[in-house]
Amino acid sequence: MASIQASAFGLKDPSLIKFQGFIDGKWIDAKNGEKVTVINPATLEELGKVPDMGIVETTEAIEAASRAFPAWSRTTAKVRLGDITLLKHILLKRIFWYTA
Repeated sequence: MASIQASAFGLKDPSLIKFQGFIDGKWIDAKNGEKVTVINPATLEELGKVPDMGIVETTEAIEAASRAFPAWSRTTAKVRLGDITLLKHILLKRIFWYTA
């Protein structure tokens, strides 16, 4: 189904699609294994199924963010800008992966 979904998104590389949640540096599924179907409202086409995250995953995400915040809050604006600029350059370098 990933290639069908990748074509629905207009991506050349279907491996760019992740139908998982990203919490604490890891791609995860919902603990209960449940998924929610994502529909394109314009075409009613099914784009994929994503994890139906709940209280457990939300708590994990909040705890991870709380652990990361002290170091991030001590990071200077100049360093943050450098990180964001690096991300921008990486995305622009790889833009052909994202577009058909």
